[in-house]
Formats: sequence, structure tokens, C-alpha cells
Amino acid sequence: MNMNYRNPKLTKFAQDKPCTLKIAGVCNGDPATSVWAHSNLLRHGHGTAIKSHDLFGCIACSSCHDWLDNGSAERASKEELFLYAWERSMIMACEAGVLRE
Repeated sequence: MNMNYRNPKLTKFAQDKPCTLKIAGVCNGDPATSVWAHSNLLRHGHGTAIKSHDLFGCIACSSCHDWLDNGSAERASKEELFLYAWERSMIMACEAGVLRE
């Protein structure tokens, strides 16, 4: 599997969309800061200085993205919240036709 797959349509899709992570006490609620936050899980291709496959990402505001990458929460908590946000982001992208050719 090519873990370097990049999809500019998908990553651009996150701009100006509502955050799907919505971490309580962290989320800034500002879609203007939203980006495509790549998974930090090894099984998704993440490694030192290597972003995971573009399909493994979610829409995150700047505050939630920072929490995902640098927050002190336990790994299991981050994984659970990321996977929930990933599912929601994939549904949004499919509904918008971003993942169709």
C-alpha cells in the first residue's frame, strides 16, 4: 500500500469547515482555522517526519489540531477521539463528492 498517497482535494476540503474533533475545553469553534489533521497512528503510515496517508485525517480547528499533535492526553483517548472525528470527516467528504472521481 502506498502510504504516501496525497489528495489535495481532500486536504483543501477541510478549509472553512466545522471542526469534527470538538475537544471539550479545547475547540475554538472557528471554521476559519480548520485544516486536515492527519492521523498520528503508525498503522495509518505516520512516522518521524512522515504524515500519514491523506485518507486518514479529520477536519480540525487549530486548537484541536494542536491538542491532537501536542496535547498531554493519553494515547488511547486521542485515538478514540480521532477515529470518531475521522468517521465524521469521511462522511462529510463523501457527501460533498470529494472522494469521487
